Amino acid sequence: MVGRGFAATLVVAGVVTGALAGCGGDSSADAPEPTGAVSSSPAALVLSDTGIGELKLGMSVAEAKETGLIGKRVSPTGELCDQYSGNDGVEYAYFSDDELIVIYTDPKIRLDSGIGVGDTYEDLKGAYGDQVLPDAGFARAYVEAPQAPFPTSYRLELSDEYAERDSVIMSIGLEAVNPGCYE
Repeated sequence: MVGRGFAATLVVAGVVTGALAGCGGDSSADAPEPTGAVSSSPAALVLSDTGIGELKLGMSVAEAKETGLIGKRVSPTGELCDQYSGNDGVEYAYFSDDELIVIYTDPKIRLDSGIGVGDTYEDLKGAYGDQVLPDAGFARAYVEAPQAPFPTSYRLELSDEYAERDSVIMSIGLEAVNPGCYE
């Protein structure tokens, strides 16, 4: 009899424990986020007029590498611009005379206005209005970046040759106007 009583107590304890656990929902989903934690994921970064995260236009290669957002040089020696691979949301970057002049991001990165890859040309126009300059025939649009350290524009590659309201943004970059080393 003592064995049955002990087993019954365990069953009741299990039911009570399960019921109490059920009151709070899924304990893993309700667990508080650790305080002071900082996300380092690319999704936490945005592309602004001056750069992305700590990576800013006008930086030298050495300064840019210190941010951890720039990787190895991928262009051959002797090119007009030095192209570097990127990390953590930066797809690649171009330097001219040891000055960062172009940043291209991976598709997860959005502009500080919230516009990003997958949005439409109409969304872009809604966010920037008359600042949007379509580059007809080249499947891209430009938006001036007024806070940049030198004349700069966002370059948005589109899904259609002519910017139309349903054209989809395929990639986003920030580049000096007339960079002098490619198109």
